[in-house]
This record gives sequence, C-alpha cells and structure tokens, in this order.
Amino acid sequence: MNGTQSVAAPAGGRSFVVVRAEDFQTAGAAVWWELDGEVPHQVLEGLGEGLGLDPSKLPSKPSAEVALRRAMQTAGDRRRMMVRPLTKRGAWALVDETRQGEDLTYNVELRARLEDGQLRLTPDDHPRAAAVAATFDRAQRWLTASDISEWLIATARRLKAVPLRDRGGMYFIPQAQLAEWEQVRRALAAVSDHTLYQMAALPTAEVIQAVLDGVEREAQAQIAEMDRELNEGEMGKRALASKAKACTGAAEKVRYYEGLLGRALPALHERLEGLQARLAAAALANQANG
Repeated sequence: MNGTQSVAAPAGGRSFVVVRAEDFQTAGAAVWWELDGEVPHQVLEGLGEGLGLDPSKLPSKPSAEVALRRAMQTAGDRRRMMVRPLTKRGAWALVDETRQGEDLTYNVELRARLEDGQLRLTPDDHPRAAAVAATFDRAQRWLTASDISEWLIATARRLKAVPLRDRGGMYFIPQAQLAEWEQVRRALAAVSDHTLYQMAALPTAEVIQAVLDGVEREAQAQIAEMDRELNEGEMGKRALASKAKACTGAAEKVRYYEGLLGRALPALHERLEGLQARLAAAALANQANG
C-alpha cells in the first residue's frame, strides 16, 4: 500500500498498518519508542542544532555525581562486592562482604568522591580503580537509554502530549506539535539504534475518547498529588508558587484539549478551581505568618 508502513504495537503480537500522517487530516499521532544502547551527548547536540532544535531543549550531559554513581554501580557485583553511598553527597564505597561461618564481615575496599568536580579514589591503586575512573569519564559524555527516555517524556509533555496508558509508554501528540517531534526522531535515528514509532490518529470518536481519557487521567493525578502535599503540612512561599503555576498549567492544558477535540470537561475545571483556591489561601496564610 502506497504511503504506509507496518509496525508492531508496543504490547507486541499484532501489527498495524500505519498511514503516513501527511496523507490524511489527523488530530495528531500516538507515539512510543524502543531504546537500545547509549548516545554520545556531543554528537546528538550537534545534530540537534543542525536540525533546528533549540539547544536548551536537548538533554543535558550527566552530572559528575550521576556519572560517579553509574561508574561505581558498574564496578560492583552481586556476589560479594557491594556499592554503598557514603554520608557525603557524591561519595561512594565498594564494600567487600565475606561470609565466615554464620557471620558476615564487611570491609571497605575502595572509596570514591568528588572534589570540585574531580574524581578522587582511595586507594588509587585498587584493582578496580582504573575501571571506575574510565567509566566515570565516559559516563559524563554519554547518555544512557534512561537519560533518553526521560528526555523523550519531558519533550512529549512540553509538546502538550497526554499519556494514552496508565503507566505511560505511549503518548498522543497534537498535529500542530508533530514537526518538532520529527526533528527529535531524526536526530536520534542518526546517532543511535533507538526507534521512535508514530501512528497517525484520525479524529474518530474512539480516538477522541482515548485522548480525553488521557487528559483526565493526567490532570486527576496532578490534582491528587498537589492535594496530598497540601494536606501533609505547610509549604514555603516558593513551593506554593510552584504548585500554583503547575495548577494553572494543568487548567490551560485541559482548555487546549477541549478546544482541540470539541469536548467540555467541567468536572476537571471544578476540581482545578478548588485546588487553586486552596493554594491561594495557603499562600495568604503563609504571608500572614511570615
């Protein structure tokens, strides 16, 4: 069939014939991905800029603390050499666990810490020290599949996407936002084995309902989380301002999808308005007590 591609659904088993989005008037697209391997940050950054992606919207390099955690976790093993965080942030230890009869003894074999962003290993001649140092250096320059997944989720949300499943993994992106998503797909395809799938979503009653369900599910989860935080106790001025902004953003997203799909969601607006009122009251109380 001209202009189509057969791909597997994320759940596996069946395949679908996916019609190219440009061939039909669509509401948007369902997107999901399969990730395999690591990506060099510098190369992705260069390709992204070449494709017109704003550098601020590309994934950041792993921090030194994240890189050290990953390096130490790689150095450990499941049988006897365990990895444990130390009290100081950005400090880890390899601990040897030895069984002696009915008892276990523990000995710190290697300590790793950051000093002004530089790696310090004690002792530096430990058999695993060189491997930790090499992995630490590489981990600061390469993005893992987890890094890419977090970036894709954040990008999808920034493009007004809504999850189509309870646990995420598949998102609906409105047609007006798909051009930037295509830039992301092209950049990843050029530097990795990661695959981003896209299925055109025709504006049928079933698609509209599925997207509306996603909008409601996402907004209800946000409302429940903010309600929980308000009920747990006092929040500071900055935290309340952040929650108020998030609440406003959720209401704007609901209105966006109401306009896009031609359906009203009055119950959601009622809950969001109630939450906004509670946040405003908490902010006033905080100001009065401050």
